[in-house]
Amino acid sequence: MREWRRNKIAEINKWVTLSAIFTSILMISAFATCAPSTDHATALVDEPKQVHLSWSTNDVYHTMTVMWFTQFKPNGSLVLYDTVSHESPQGYAFSQVGAAHQVSPDKDRHGNPIETKFDGWYHEAELTGLSPGTTYYFRVGGLGGYSAEWSLKTIGLREKVSFAVGGDSRRPWGDGWEIKYSPTSISNWPWARDAVTSCAASACPDFVIFCGDMVAEGNSQEQWNNWFDSLQEHLVTEDGRMIPIVAVIGNHDMGAHPDVESTYQWFKGVFANPGNELWYSLDFPDLHVTALSATGGCVGTWWAPALQEAKKQLNWLESDLAGGNAPWTVVVWHIPYYSGFVTGTGYPSEPFLKYWAPIVEDQAYGVDLVINGHVHNYMRSWPIRTMLIEDVPVDKPSTDLGYKATYELQTNSSDGVTYIVQGCWGAPTEPYLKGGDCDIRDFTAAAAARPSYTLVELTDDGIQVLTKDTRGNVLDDFTLPYTTTDFVVPEYEYVI
Repeated sequence: MREWRRNKIAEINKWVTLSAIFTSILMISAFATCAPSTDHATALVDEPKQVHLSWSTNDVYHTMTVMWFTQFKPNGSLVLYDTVSHESPQGYAFSQVGAAHQVSPDKDRHGNPIETKFDGWYHEAELTGLSPGTTYYFRVGGLGGYSAEWSLKTIGLREKVSFAVGGDSRRPWGDGWEIKYSPTSISNWPWARDAVTSCAASACPDFVIFCGDMVAEGNSQEQWNNWFDSLQEHLVTEDGRMIPIVAVIGNHDMGAHPDVESTYQWFKGVFANPGNELWYSLDFPDLHVTALSATGGCVGTWWAPALQEAKKQLNWLESDLAGGNAPWTVVVWHIPYYSGFVTGTGYPSEPFLKYWAPIVEDQAYGVDLVINGHVHNYMRSWPIRTMLIEDVPVDKPSTDLGYKATYELQTNSSDGVTYIVQGCWGAPTEPYLKGGDCDIRDFTAAAAARPSYTLVELTDDGIQVLTKDTRGNVLDDFTLPYTTTDFVVPEYEYVI
């Protein structure tokens, strides 16, 4: 999908002549009489929707990729942009021609035919040659109409970036089955989701890492439409800057329960990430971010596909981390192996424990934070070093073998890895229950179970990590690096 879109964009850019661009500008001028003199979308035939930003190339200083949706096949896929704001689509100094594609995978991951086809067209245009640390104003569209104007900002060459991170914004599945099963769960979807997004945007991060399970059913265009419409509205700062998304795939993004029409192509069709779009890395000033694919195959999360995912990315992960030289490194994926649930049960997080933990915890690579979603609460560990991973017998439909971790807590955070689970972006929460499957563990430094987000900010002294709920309450606040000899675990009355 990524290679096809790149080739398509290159082909279009090759054949679009200066006269064609000039013609487009004349047509834009003709449509401008219909455009309002405000920042609201032009009321034309096929208004662009679901506008969002990302990086499809590992160059956050000079590029930005814009994606959007239209219902009908477009007469052009254009981004108009400039370093100054414009009242209408007229007068922009720059334009970029993109390409449009449809999301209609033929077969699922098992080779079975897929009947679901998304309607409409998904547009993608990569802006290149941008100046670092610069604000650009932009609109997207074509002859069917143009969007409102937003701004975007490239990363400065020596900027100390900040990013918000979290996952699991999906609605409860099964007609509220999750709420019935766990009535103490907090879920007022979609208001909790939208509140978390707005709160995260109000912190004005440079980007957002979303670590999976955006939707409940990856093969539901209605749910993706709802998610992207929400982000277009809420993932914008007060001054109109749209915040880029670093998207990490989750198991729900693969298809419907149980393992219905499951394929990576839904996710790859609606996002624009570097490389193969599933595992990739991005470099910021003093920060290396590595994203991995940990889905276990689909909603049910099975052992065999988790093993395949873990092994398939092994060499790439080691090469990626070995090639990084940033002072700080963050690795993100969806399904965690350190959380309120224990290892050694045969849960499909354990293949990632067995194959990835020895690499991400190798001090030669300098990984500081691992951030996951999937479990619908917040957890931060004390610095961990995994000492032993044992094969243990289990009685599961998908496996008779599990992997159990033996670990040691490190007094110096630089000698271990801090693991964070942040799965509270609006999905039904999973409260910590004393003696339950999801419990406070001896490695737990902070825990909460309410809609929230985590803000990570590079400073002169290190990395500050702040977690807040939607009412502005601080749930956790710490700075790396640090030392401690007192590994206190949270009290229950403070975490529900």
